[in-house]
Amino acid sequence: MNNAYPTAGVRITVKDFVPTSKVPRHPSADEIKIYFSTASVDLISDADGYVTQAHSDAPLKVVPHTKVDFVFEVVNGKDDGAIYLPVGVSFYGEHGDVGIADFPTRCVTGDAFKRLLLRVHDANVHSTNFKFSVIIQCQESGQLGVIDPQVANG
Repeated sequence: MNNAYPTAGVRITVKDFVPTSKVPRHPSADEIKIYFSTASVDLISDADGYVTQAHSDAPLKVVPHTKVDFVFEVVNGKDDGAIYLPVGVSFYGEHGDVGIADFPTRCVTGDAFKRLLLRVHDANVHSTNFKFSVIIQCQESGQLGVIDPQVANG
């Protein structure tokens, strides 16, 4: 991962974890959102002003034609002791593409505080919007959940 790009720190605070195992086999497009885990998404550092957020839980906006790295931290917003980890990311473009050129590098790394962080390079090649989901895992049960951090390019 190239560290030459400005980094936007994003904290995902899980409010309600919904395991993907609860998703029916063939949900409709309208239904799928109800199976997302709910979370607040907060911009902690703005990549030298290249990423903005109007207020907590508003979409994250990347300045057009800029390249940034997102680093996602996942924390538990409830007092139940569960630990959630970012384990992956998925994309779907407005025109059916999956965003490989726009998000060429993704990795999960640990930091000095023994947290797992998900780093995603946003190359912003097409300056278009992608559906962007962070896959989280409950450490205790191993179950997976999905969070939509609402990232908009341009």
